[in-house]
Amino acid sequence: MPSPAADGREAVFHSYCNGNSGRNQAKPVRNGLTSLIAGPEELNGKGRLFSHIRLNPGSSIGYHVHEQDAELFYILAGTGVYSDDGTETDVRAGDVAICETGHGHSIANTGEDTLEFVAVIVYA
Repeated sequence: MPSPAADGREAVFHSYCNGNSGRNQAKPVRNGLTSLIAGPEELNGKGRLFSHIRLNPGSSIGYHVHEQDAELFYILAGTGVYSDDGTETDVRAGDVAICETGHGHSIANTGEDTLEFVAVIVYA
């Protein structure tokens, strides 16, 4: 397993985004789990991530910018706060959040239950 970043989560999460783990296996990230459904090869070079992510209450994926790709979240369960270039929006099951190329975002579980969502990263 890769060495953790300062918050213990980013290095692990990004290793799965880059296709360095097995498919369809839940992998721990600090305060949650991620299951890589498909990587670049399965996405025919159109993207690099299709993943099912579960964040425990109080945990988050920190703010980051998508320079050469875009990311979409489809919220399956739970509640949280999504930050789009610093503008915060409450999210819940059924919501979709899109971070376009050249913009940044983050997501935090602010609820009492697991925040569960699908993440897709596509190339610009």
